Amino acid sequence: MPNQPTHPLRVAFTTRSAHDDVQQSARQADLARALVDTTPDWPLTETSTDTGSGLRLQPGLRRLLDHARNRQIELLLVHQLSDLGRSPRLLATILADLTGGGVRPRTLDGTLDTATPTTGRLPAAIWRSPAEHAQGTAHQRVSQRRPPAGSVEEGRP
Repeated sequence: MPNQPTHPLRVAFTTRSAHDDVQQSARQADLARALVDTTPDWPLTETSTDTGSGLRLQPGLRRLLDHARNRQIELLLVHQLSDLGRSPRLLATILADLTGGGVRPRTLDGTLDTATPTTGRLPAAIWRSPAEHAQGTAHQRVSQRRPPAGSVEEGRP
């Protein structure tokens, strides 16, 4: 396959639970390790477990996103898509950050895998759209509030 890397993929796994459910997180981590153990060239380099709301970026996931931006990981496994975030805007932003940085997000069951057109690239593009639209709209609103260069209002404090 032409798009397959020629080196092992550096894999990270993240899970998030709304409550401090250590057993649930451990089961999900076991599933991730089992998948990694049976997949050649997928060394698990890092894991993250967060507890809290999926409506904001959690510390462990924030650390993994920093590693993704620095090209320290290439594949991010999650138990389910909502482990990345429950807010559509947050989820879209996270997916855009990951895929824009060359990191492949993938659910353990493969329902999202950005290496494939039908289960990954199309859904990721759909999820990215609202975040990109929101960014464009916010930028447009800020631009509309600024007075034109050289106008009388420009010099006001």
